[in-house]
Amino acid sequence: MAQGYYWVVTCKNTKYHAEESPFHGQRIPVGKADEHSPRPTIPDFVDVTCDDQQCAKTYSYAAREIIRWSGDAPQFVLHPSFE
Repeated sequence: MAQGYYWVVTCKNTKYHAEESPFHGQRIPVGKADEHSPRPTIPDFVDVTCDDQQCAKTYSYAAREIIRWSGDAPQFVLHPSFE
């Protein structure tokens, strides 16, 4: 896992993820960031599929739901809106 800054969304399938980790949502990385970068200009909504293979649900997220997060992230594919 790589330590760094990422743009993430929290999976909206809370019922499934609460069973695994009731205190933390499933963070889905969608793009790379740095400490000060502004959120890229994106459409009003983006569809993101959960990276947990057991969940794999797709939900729409508004720009305000995409947050900068610092921590470890597995290798991931950039969301087309963040390329």
